[in-house]
Amino acid sequence: MKRGFTRDEARLIYKYLPTETTEDVGSILAVYSCGGAVNRPEFADLTPCPDAGPTHKGPPYHNQQYEGCYTNYPDSNMLASPFWPHLYYGEQGLYPFLQRAKRRYEPDNIFHHAMSIRA
Repeated sequence: MKRGFTRDEARLIYKYLPTETTEDVGSILAVYSCGGAVNRPEFADLTPCPDAGPTHKGPPYHNQQYEGCYTNYPDSNMLASPFWPHLYYGEQGLYPFLQRAKRRYEPDNIFHHAMSIRA
């Protein structure tokens, strides 16, 4: 998140978060307070997830409050979109770089899953 919850968002969270259900579902609301160097944009190119920043976790949303998603939360439903790698790796050329590394060091694609780097 790039800003705090609006009053309406907070009201809905408070209303539905403690709701009991008989369905076998799981969810979590995690709000992290981050500070320090993670907030400094000049360090963005020193991470494998340059778009991540301190507030970048969860499923992908593109609007003024949310952008992209965190690679440790894979969602294979995203594969329906041809641009899903951009949500995880940004548009600064990281995904093509990772594809080149994959082709060079792991050309047989032994280590893979539905959302792994495509060689």
